[in-house]
Amino acid sequence: MVTLYGTVDAAMRHTSNEGPAGQASRSRTAMAGGGLSTSKWGVYGIEDLGGGNQIHFNLEQGFQTQSGALAVTGADFQQSWVALHSPRYGRITLGRNYH
Repeated sequence: MVTLYGTVDAAMRHTSNEGPAGQASRSRTAMAGGGLSTSKWGVYGIEDLGGGNQIHFNLEQGFQTQSGALAVTGADFQQSWVALHSPRYGRITLGRNYH
């Protein structure tokens, strides 16, 4: 099973008091991102190996809503991990994980 998931956090922001000193009455309307959470997309999967054993994996990347640029520079993914799950021995996870 493979799941493609994502979140886009976008809003329109209007301010009526933006501008340099003496011109505070200028207004501005603009798109804003990241107000409540981070915009992101990812791929999560589980593969059954039999006997209750499973492989789990996740690749996730954040992006800036306004431009589509990567939210984390220098990293290919915010999360990139693989895990082996066994009902007898538990779970071991390798990779980059922010949980």
